[in-house]
Amino acid sequence: MGDRDRGAGAPETALIEVLHEAVLVLNRLGEVTYGNRAAGAVLQRDAGGLVGENLDQLFDPATAAGLKGLLWSGFEGSAGMDVRLRDQRRVAISVARPDADRVLLCLRDVTYAHRIEEALFYARRQASLGRLSAALAHDINGPLSVILGRLELLSGSPEGQQESTRRHARVIREHAGRIGLLVSNLQSFAARRAPERAPISVAGAVEGAKERCGRRLDRVRLAVTIDQDFVYDGDVHLIPQMLASLLAFGADRSPVGEQLRLHLRCDAGGGLRISMHDQSDGLPDVVLRELRSPYHDERGVDPGVGLDLALAWAIAQDHGGWLQAENRADRGASIHLWLPGAAAPPTERAERADREDLQILVVDDDQLLCETVSWMLDGEGYRIVALPSAEDALAQLPRAAFDVILVDIRLPGMDGETFVDRVEESWPELARRTVLTSGLLHLPRRSNLYLQKPFHRVQLIDTLRRAQAQR
Repeated sequence: MGDRDRGAGAPETALIEVLHEAVLVLNRLGEVTYGNRAAGAVLQRDAGGLVGENLDQLFDPATAAGLKGLLWSGFEGSAGMDVRLRDQRRVAISVARPDADRVLLCLRDVTYAHRIEEALFYARRQASLGRLSAALAHDINGPLSVILGRLELLSGSPEGQQESTRRHARVIREHAGRIGLLVSNLQSFAARRAPERAPISVAGAVEGAKERCGRRLDRVRLAVTIDQDFVYDGDVHLIPQMLASLLAFGADRSPVGEQLRLHLRCDAGGGLRISMHDQSDGLPDVVLRELRSPYHDERGVDPGVGLDLALAWAIAQDHGGWLQAENRADRGASIHLWLPGAAAPPTERAERADREDLQILVVDDDQLLCETVSWMLDGEGYRIVALPSAEDALAQLPRAAFDVILVDIRLPGMDGETFVDRVEESWPELARRTVLTSGLLHLPRRSNLYLQKPFHRVQLIDTLRRAQAQR
């Protein structure tokens, strides 16, 4: 009798093997004497290789200790709780005891269910936060209107003509204007909606942004450069607000009297590229490494960085673009935004047919993201291969011909940019057709196409098209 048959008799082995549920047979010491194929799939191991392993090797330390106590207590039935494997995936467990010497431990992977539940919880939390923002904006607007009204009355009175009073009134009006912009930002956050695209003059959007900022820009020397006054197809309300939030962020961080530079240009595909350079001490390294999109991670934007940056970032992503930042070698920080041109028309059936043999390699340790990409590309003619690490992807490349690679910058082990470096050594053409993805503020060092999480379907398909064009 082989190793795989020592923990159970032949009839029991056959029965356990056909079960869809993962089953481990344990001896009194908590060692695996048999595991069915479903157990191998859940534990991501060869089922035969599980024989001889103990609970400490399969579950995280705290879970293994608790599980041992549960089993030694004589427990039988459903545990009514989820436990963690060594790789932190969650499984539901139940226990059966066919005899005094053996324990059947049944496992069911519930990681995906937990992630869906967490996503729903976060969505509910965001909705509550939106309602709170709307209520807060409403409550601030009342007192703010009174303050501004009284300032107008004071300005027209004899007392208001005195120089000292005028000076105080200017300071109050400036700060009231800042509160007004904050209220506007809160209202935008509370009523997040899809952009309503229409042609908008870029120069006009800049002027609208400056008007929104008011005297907030007086503390810096603003220098605006527009390559030419062109028209961009974007939301006529959100684009000026995005620029205003960006300028407010830069003005608040810049030393008084220093120059704040804003540069806008149209790229070859009709997209809008915006760069802002300040003369501050730069953004902390931990912010550049860890800060994530306000729509990608429950941590959102660090409160110390500010609502202005969060709002600019969110509006850019609502338009299918991204926002990134870097500290310059000389002095200050640079914020870069890119908004794509008008979306391409729906994919034609003939175009899908041309892509039926194209393979996309997705390298991301986020299983949910890989499944989402597969869903987004369903019916588009692509074939998807998903791998959780750069090392697995490099091992796969010599055995398969991929047309485009989608790789996350942050991966366990080798990072995404180092992976592209390695691809470039052996497959330089494929390296050019590799798209970097991330939900971070961090500016990639490579010039590959970039897709900032979370992205939507049209944005993904458009990026894959542009990657294919790199042939």
